[in-house]
Amino acid sequence: MIRAVAAVVAAALAAPASAAAFGPSGATAGPTSTQAGANSSFTVHFGVDESSRDLKGFVIHLPPGEVGAATATPLCTQAQFAAKACPANTQVGTTTTTATLLGVPVPLTIPGVLYNLQPVGSEPARLGIRLTPSVGEEVLLQSVITVRASDGGLDSSVDGLPNTAGGIPIDVTAVDITLFGTAGSPAKGFMSNPTSCGPATTTIDAFAYDGAKGSASAAFTPTGCDKLRFAPKLSAVLDGAAKGGRPALTTVVTQSAGEANARSVQVTLPLGVGAVPAVLLRACAEATFAQGGCPASAQVGSAKAQTPALAAPLSGPVVLVKPAAMPLPELVLDLHGPISMRLPVTVGFGPGNRLRSTLAGLPDTALSRFTLSLQGGKDGLLANGRDMCAGAPRVDAVFTAQSGATASASATPDLRGCVPAGKATLKGLARKRPTLVLRWTTGLGPRLSSVGVTLPKALRTRPRAGKALTVLAGGRKVAKPTLRRTARTLTIRGLPKRGASAVELRLRRGAVGLARKLKAGTEVTLKLASKDVTGAQHVLTLRVRAAR
Repeated sequence: MIRAVAAVVAAALAAPASAAAFGPSGATAGPTSTQAGANSSFTVHFGVDESSRDLKGFVIHLPPGEVGAATATPLCTQAQFAAKACPANTQVGTTTTTATLLGVPVPLTIPGVLYNLQPVGSEPARLGIRLTPSVGEEVLLQSVITVRASDGGLDSSVDGLPNTAGGIPIDVTAVDITLFGTAGSPAKGFMSNPTSCGPATTTIDAFAYDGAKGSASAAFTPTGCDKLRFAPKLSAVLDGAAKGGRPALTTVVTQSAGEANARSVQVTLPLGVGAVPAVLLRACAEATFAQGGCPASAQVGSAKAQTPALAAPLSGPVVLVKPAAMPLPELVLDLHGPISMRLPVTVGFGPGNRLRSTLAGLPDTALSRFTLSLQGGKDGLLANGRDMCAGAPRVDAVFTAQSGATASASATPDLRGCVPAGKATLKGLARKRPTLVLRWTTGLGPRLSSVGVTLPKALRTRPRAGKALTVLAGGRKVAKPTLRRTARTLTIRGLPKRGASAVELRLRRGAVGLARKLKAGTEVTLKLASKDVTGAQHVLTLRVRAAR
């Protein structure tokens, strides 16, 4: 019996190293400051449990919302990195690798620098790692940054850690990494904390040269979510505002740096704007969309998301998709760029039977600008049930932050396609010295940048028309209007740079003359032209009765 126990113990002591456990140990990960949303340096540390195995690489899975801004610094090019010549203003962190060298009793400390490296292909970001050991050659490594589809968190992968130095075997025993809260020159925010105050867990996967793997985790909890400002802004453009039209609608949401990040956005359209049933029938089946096989007829718009976390915006089509388990189609934003992302927008009705869309499940990442455009025209998804130019259309939005805080915003859309109203009076025929007053008003439409008139054949302009002309814009006299004249036309420019919602031309005696006899009470036709600040041109035909 004693001999049997001894044999078992001896066999265990003689077991090969490959049977021993391998993985990171003593892991810590967290920011210097736990304030939610703060630009704070983020540190990661882990040891290696089994020194008889060589650490080959590791993956750091950062918690959702712990992100780095690729736009904080310039990029070090691949050529500069290979030449060990990355500019100082591209540095975004430091690293220290601790290792033991065969035959050397004192552990080696290998310092390193992290650079914001030029990505390869369409990847969102990449870090360059330059290790400078006291023994052997410098080591250049690269860390590919990817985005998890599950929660939008970042993964940083490092492979090819050295296991020799100058031909002598080494064992990595610990890795320390610090990613700066601010970087570049001038300094800008680089790493930022989550804006949700739930536990934030970092997971580290380590793997050895012989294929062994192991994992460890560390967590921290952001604080002070109630201190974060959350005030998204909303603007909108409605192009085709007349009743019965198929308008194009663009909504833009913007946020300032340092605010809490949005988790959901709910937008309610103006009263009277509804979906066209025939267009809804063009929705693509969910399974077809998943395979990338939707026809062009299912596309109803486009979207664009800009974030400091990525060097380039995400953009792509808005597609009508019919989920199998839902009665109505939904809009899916099919975004592409450094990363690809599909965001579903559910469609329903809010108070007053107003059409409402909800975009939920946004990742905890700052969106500086988000634009959603629905195309108009004969194939447009939306239709006007009332004349928006005559009313006061309003777009409303409710935002929910990652922390659960809420904010609301409303916007009166900039209207396109509204024809200015016109009015004219013609009198002074008794003395054959007519005077003419013309008025344009835009209502809720875009302001006017220029106006003009084409006179009837019975009237003509006179050379001194400019001296007998008064121009009012918004009730104020325009000091130096620009006049262009032909025998029967007058065109006025030089209105205020922002345009005017009301313009009046007063053509006093001497500005206009009679080309032929014109009796009082006779109706004449005037053509009032105008151009608004969007570049749209309008012509309005008026019949005016001449007065004495």
